[in-house]
Amino acid sequence: MAAWTQKRRALDTHIANVMRLWQHAIAIMPPIHSIALRDTLASIGEIPLVYDSFFAAHEVPCSIDYPLSRPISERLKGLDYIEAWLVQLLEEARFLAQFDTDEMIGYLVEWCPDYRGLLINLRDPIYDAWHAGKSAFSNGRDEDAIM
Repeated sequence: MAAWTQKRRALDTHIANVMRLWQHAIAIMPPIHSIALRDTLASIGEIPLVYDSFFAAHEVPCSIDYPLSRPISERLKGLDYIEAWLVQLLEEARFLAQFDTDEMIGYLVEWCPDYRGLLINLRDPIYDAWHAGKSAFSNGRDEDAIM
């Protein structure tokens, strides 16, 4: 019974850590409207209510529609997958947070008029523009600082 209780506490701690990552991602993500990102983050926010740690701990307890720049390994299961997904999203959000939101939105509209509704990653086109030295993103081209 003691081992079971210890594992349950560890799982509760893991859920709390995942939710802290989720809150941090929401806090630092620039306000660029993306339906897939919004819906995915909302779904992750429901984890404490829907996660079945007794019978389905291996399942991803939410809908993840937003594609990351670097996909997460399908070998990860349950909370481990969500945690890795959020860590990657935080890396992308930190990159995006270094640029002016209006300039990013202007570029995204130019790049793909329906970027809000399509299942596209927001970081990739901004990174490509920054890397190519587009004027809106050329200030602060210190690659070590940005990556």
